[in-house]
Amino acid sequence: MNHIDNVAIVPAIDREGWLRFITHAETFKATVDHLIEQIASLPPGEELTSDEAISTYQQQAVDLGLDVRRMLVRIKEAQDEISRSLKHAITKINDIVAKIRDPLEAGQVTIKARIAEYIDVLHLHQIIRKEPLYTETTVRGTSGGKVQLRTVWVWQVEDEKLVPDVWWQLNEQAISAAVKGGIRHIPGIHIYEKTESAFYSGGSDEDTSRIGSRVPRKGIGRGGFGSGNEGQAQSAIEKVEKPSKK
Repeated sequence: MNHIDNVAIVPAIDREGWLRFITHAETFKATVDHLIEQIASLPPGEELTSDEAISTYQQQAVDLGLDVRRMLVRIKEAQDEISRSLKHAITKINDIVAKIRDPLEAGQVTIKARIAEYIDVLHLHQIIRKEPLYTETTVRGTSGGKVQLRTVWVWQVEDEKLVPDVWWQLNEQAISAAVKGGIRHIPGIHIYEKTESAFYSGGSDEDTSRIGSRVPRKGIGRGGFGSGNEGQAQSAIEKVEKPSKK
């Protein structure tokens, strides 16, 4: 059995499941539009001048956030339902295509390398013969089509310690790990607290009662220097610094 024969085992799309998904999508769109309107009506915090107004709008925001969370769950469930009926078919299609396509793509890489080698050797021969260098930018195929030739600049690192600071990028993952691990000071970086909200649609009082509250401030004695994790913290800092130029 060849690759194309495998198409016979790809299952048909579940028509009823697809129609259910379309119906859900139309209903969801109307609900989502209504939620978006409610979100847009929430005033910015700086416009609220009384504790009563703050409390009222915070409760509205919490309730609205939970409604949005529940809606996201419903959308995901509908998406999963139709995806399950398509997943096996898509997997088989991708597998068939990959087996046909991958050798060709690998071969194309080899072809490009060979063309570059041929041009380099031709230039060498022309230099030896003191002839003008071959400068054609287009080579036409004998059966139609063409190949564009161009020279591009590329790079690779030879010595990290010699690379100027301007070309180094911050390691955001290492910085986040350092801050989570208790680091509260990294030169050139502002580390601060920010309130975040997490919505849970399960109805647990414990899950939702702290929404909108401040995150407790963590000082040096709770995960910072002097808490016993200096080595781990310092290791995290070192990950975000460029190599020392010695």
